[in-house]
Amino acid sequence: MPQLAVSLATDADAHSRAVSSSRDARSQAPSRREMANWGMGDIPPSHTVYINNLNDELKKEELRTQLYCLFSQYGVVLDVVALKSTKMRGQAFVTFRDIASSTQALHSLQGFAFFAKPMRLQYAKGKANVIAQIEGTYDPLSKHKRKLVEFGVPAGGKKEKAISAPALAVEAREPARSDGA
Repeated sequence: MPQLAVSLATDADAHSRAVSSSRDARSQAPSRREMANWGMGDIPPSHTVYINNLNDELKKEELRTQLYCLFSQYGVVLDVVALKSTKMRGQAFVTFRDIASSTQALHSLQGFAFFAKPMRLQYAKGKANVIAQIEGTYDPLSKHKRKLVEFGVPAGGKKEKAISAPALAVEAREPARSDGA
């Protein structure tokens, strides 16, 4: 009978190893249900789909071309933005003409292996410049104006000049004239 206990123990150990390895696999590869909910957070549907977890070894033009070819199956693609800066590496934005196309692409391509990496898609938080131009609400200086406000430039757009020390000394030496001359 002790042999039976030993075999049961080894079966239980094998089962626990299998369960733990499947848990490890699940933590690395999310389920379809989890991936389907990625684009449906608090962000409302948008014309633009934000993509991350892209292979950053591709050249920028190649990445844009391949994303355009892949996403154009779901509707008219107006713009593909893929930057290679340190902050934006592995990310891109694809803008569609209508929201139905972006929704269909988001659901269909969630987790799609794009150059050996599963893409993560969600709606973009902001409005794309292309859509703003179509709607007539595009302001080319809006981003620039926001940066100016962040750095303390008044709404007029010009930063007040600082008066240098020699100019202050000249003003202090000259007496104020009251006769208007």
